[in-house]
Amino acid sequence: MPSLRLFGTSWLVSSDDFFVPSICGAAFRIAWMGLVSFLYTELHFNCEEAWMFKTFLLGACIVFSLSIICEFFICYFSLQGTIMEARRRKHVSTFLYIHVVTLVLETLWTALGSYWVFWGIKTCSDINRRQKILLQCLVIVDWIVIVTVMIIAYLLFDREREDKWERRMKRIFCCAKPANNNIFQELGTLFKEFFKNVDLTPTDIAAGLLLVRTQQRETRDERSYERKPVVSTEDLETVNYFAKYAIGAYGWMLYLYMNLGCGLCTLGCGNCCNNVEDVYGDNCFRWNYSALRKVLLDHDNLEIVSANFANNLYETPYFIAVDHVKKCVIISVRGTLSFEDCLTDATATEETLYIEELGPRMFVRTHKGILQAAHYVKQDIQRKGVLGRVMSYEYDYDLVLVGHSLGAGTASLLAILLRPEYPNLKCIAYSPPGLLDHAGALYCRGFITSIVLGNDMIPRLCKASLENLRDSMIKLIAKSKLPKFCMFARFFCCSLTYRTVIQEEEASLAVEGQDLLRSHEEEGRVASVHLYPAGKILHIICTKKQRCGRSHYKAVWAKHKDLKKVIVSTSMMLDHMPDTVLKILKRMTDDKY
Repeated sequence: MPSLRLFGTSWLVSSDDFFVPSICGAAFRIAWMGLVSFLYTELHFNCEEAWMFKTFLLGACIVFSLSIICEFFICYFSLQGTIMEARRRKHVSTFLYIHVVTLVLETLWTALGSYWVFWGIKTCSDINRRQKILLQCLVIVDWIVIVTVMIIAYLLFDREREDKWERRMKRIFCCAKPANNNIFQELGTLFKEFFKNVDLTPTDIAAGLLLVRTQQRETRDERSYERKPVVSTEDLETVNYFAKYAIGAYGWMLYLYMNLGCGLCTLGCGNCCNNVEDVYGDNCFRWNYSALRKVLLDHDNLEIVSANFANNLYETPYFIAVDHVKKCVIISVRGTLSFEDCLTDATATEETLYIEELGPRMFVRTHKGILQAAHYVKQDIQRKGVLGRVMSYEYDYDLVLVGHSLGAGTASLLAILLRPEYPNLKCIAYSPPGLLDHAGALYCRGFITSIVLGNDMIPRLCKASLENLRDSMIKLIAKSKLPKFCMFARFFCCSLTYRTVIQEEEASLAVEGQDLLRSHEEEGRVASVHLYPAGKILHIICTKKQRCGRSHYKAVWAKHKDLKKVIVSTSMMLDHMPDTVLKILKRMTDDKY
C-alpha cells in the first residue's frame, strides 16, 4: 500500500509484494544454471554447430546471473518498512525497471537458443539422445516461465480509467452471459463508491483481514452462547428434515460433489429419453432431475410436481414438491451455483419492498438482486399455475418455502410476496444472506426461520457490514508495525498476536499511517442500512472444536444484531457450504442434540 506505479500507471501489487516472487524466481534460475553447468561439462562433441550450444548456455548463464542479482535486490528492498512505509521501498521500482530489461534480454536469447537447439542440433551427429532431450527441455521450461510472467503481468496491469471497475467486473464474470449488460456498469459504480479514496491491493486486503481476525480472536466472548435460549429438539428435527429439499435444488453438480465415488454411475442417463412432465431447463441427460430424486430418496411419499432449472441473471432455478408425510407443499429455490447467480448476489444496492401489514411504515429496505429473483419465481409460478392447482387439490396441506444461500434469500422474500395469498405459509432459510433492515427482519419472525452455522460470513454480509470491515482493516493496516511478509509468516507459524503486530499509540506510527488515519476520519462516509437475515435466527455454534475428533455444537436462538459484524476466521466460508450445513444438522439430530 499504495499500489505500485510503473510505466506511468498503477498495478494491482504494492512494493512489499515481491519478496516471495523474487525468491522463487532466483531459486528457479539458480537451479537452471546448475543444470546448465552440468550439461556444459557433458557436451564433448566436435561438430561444426558445437559453438551454438555452448554460446547459448554461456549467454543464458550471464543473463540469468543479472536477473538473480536484480531479484535479490528487489527481495531485500521489498522487506523494508511496514505496510504504510512505501518510501522505504522506493528502490523497488528502480530494480523492477532493470529486471524488465533482463527479462527482455532473456526472451530474445531464449528465442535465438530455440532455433539453435531445435534446428541446429539436427546436423550434429556427436550429441546423444539424452543430451538433446535435456537441451530442449531447458529451452521449453524457460519459455514456460517467460509466458507465465507475461500472463501474471497482464492480470496485474490496472490501467487508470474512469470505467476500470466496470472492466474488472466484466473480466471476473467473463463466463456469464446476462440478458442485461447494464449490470456490469451498475456493479462497477457500486464497487467504485465502496473503494473510493482507498488504494488497497489484494495482498493489502489479505493482510487487513488477517489483522481483523487477530483482533477479533483476542476480544471475542467465546461463551456468550450460554446466555441465549436453547433450541428445542423438535425444532431442530424439523429444520433437519427440510434441509434435503434445499440441497436437492442444486441438482447434479452438488450431488456429484457429495458422492465422488459413484455419483456419476448412479445418475446415468435413464431419463434422457423420457419427456418428464413439468420439468424445464434441464440438460439432455436430465441429470438435475435425477439428482433431485436421488437426494430426496423417499419416492413413495413424495411427489415432484414441477421443476424449472433454467438459469439467468435474476432468474433462479426452483422446484415444487408435495410431501405427504409432513402434509405440505414445498417450494425449494436453488442457491448460488453459476456466474449469473454471482451477479445476482453482487447486485447489493438497496431496494424498497412494500409490506402492507407494517402499517404507517409500509416500506422496508432489502437486497435488490434477490428481490428481483423472488419476483421472477413468483411470476413464473403464477404463469404456470402449478402452485394454485396443487394447493386447491391438497387443500389441507401447508405451504413451506426452503432454500440455501441465494435460494434462502429468494425463498424468504418470496414468502413475504406470497403471504397475502397464503397467510399460513412457513419459510426455512439455510445460511441466508443479509436481506432486510431491522424492522423487516423482525416482521418475519412469525413465519421465517433462518439457520446460521458457526462463523458463516454470508448471513453477516451486506453493504454496511462490508463498510465496517473495510474501515477496521484500514485502521489496523495504518497501525501495523511489521512488514507484510513477516506478518504472513507469523500467521502460518501460529505466533501472530495483536500486541506483536499493532502499534496502539498513534504518535509512534509512521507518517504515512498517521496521514491515512487522519484522512479517513476527516472523510467520513454515508452509513448504509444494515441488512439482516429474515425472521428468527437459529444459530448453530461450535462449543468445542477438535481437529482429530468430532466437534461439539449447540443450537441457540440468536438476535439479529448478533450477526452485525463479519467474523474473520478460517471457517467463514466452509460453514456456508450446503453439505457442511446438512452434515452438522444430521449429526445433531442423530445424537438427539
